[in-house]
Amino acid sequence: MCRLFLFIPNSKKTPKQIAKILSDFLSQSSQSKKNTPGMNHPRDNPPHRTGYGFAFINHDNTQRNVYDWQLYKTKKSPDTDPFSERIIHSISVQTPTIILGHLRKIDNNRTVNYSPKSYENAHPFVSDEHAFIHNGIIFDFHLSHIHKKIVDKISKHWRDEMKGQTDSEHIFYLYLTFLDAEPIYISKVMRYEHAFQKMVDWITDNNMNAIINIVYANSKERIYLFSRYSVGVEPATSLYMDPENMIISSEPVIKRKNYHLINENTVYVGEI
Repeated sequence: MCRLFLFIPNSKKTPKQIAKILSDFLSQSSQSKKNTPGMNHPRDNPPHRTGYGFAFINHDNTQRNVYDWQLYKTKKSPDTDPFSERIIHSISVQTPTIILGHLRKIDNNRTVNYSPKSYENAHPFVSDEHAFIHNGIIFDFHLSHIHKKIVDKISKHWRDEMKGQTDSEHIFYLYLTFLDAEPIYISKVMRYEHAFQKMVDWITDNNMNAIINIVYANSKERIYLFSRYSVGVEPATSLYMDPENMIISSEPVIKRKNYHLINENTVYVGEI
């Protein structure tokens, strides 16, 4: 399975401190052993070397459209990408208000949800003000009747945006389809949480099994959402919170013990 990373730096974080945290996250790509305190999920095993990426934004940067995500992703691993150190430096000196990061690990079993190593299949996925990363699986997504049911549920507007083959990208646009259907008169936080729960209910009602550890962020409404969620046969994979540094990650990034395992079937919505 993949590795997720959400970081909301406070104003006291220096570029040097931000760069160190990003480097520590990327180092999880090639480590030989997983670091998942309190659990031992078989799908959490390393390494994660079939793509990585970051989406980030600084809402205070008046030289850019304040809603435009800056995106860097590649099918390479961080240690084989000649631009990785430059990307870390570029992100950190801009002191972003939010950073999403992802390390990809593909399932090499070509009969089970296989999606090739490619730029289009690397995370994050970005469309307009929306950014998204996923660690999990829709079980049996490769079966035609499961795939068709999901594609048919995604609105045409979002189907036209799809570029890759992953179940993760389908979950992204499935979520946006449910989000579009939410009434605008309810609070922002409720709207994003309700859309997530309705997506989970739809997956359940259609007898699908899934692990839905996601991070979603909306640059325009300055909302972020993360979940550690399982529907069906397997428990959710790992996801931790470091409240002191406001980091959500599949493995603890900072070595001090100021993190905790997020409870299963948790979804949280916050404002930046």
